[in-house]
Amino acid sequence: MKRRTTPRDTPAPSSRYTPPIKSFRFRPGWHKAVGTALLLLGISVAVLNDIVLLGGPRTLLPGGHNELYLLLGIVVGGFGTWWFGWFDDEK
Repeated sequence: MKRRTTPRDTPAPSSRYTPPIKSFRFRPGWHKAVGTALLLLGISVAVLNDIVLLGGPRTLLPGGHNELYLLLGIVVGGFGTWWFGWFDDEK
């Protein structure tokens, strides 16, 4: 014989339900320090490269003004933002 389920057979709803927490990635404080250092380094390389164009000294960076220094500054600064966790995937 099949047993019928009645409302008394199911457990009573609990008032202690905890909704699931959104997952997040915790980054330690030293990650932010590395990210800050890389971001400042990238910005400073790009600025030092462009100071030469404004009539500053020609030897701030080895070889003088070069667009590859600008590209290097952007890449290093962009890599520094990864250390902050700005591009972490939130599930």
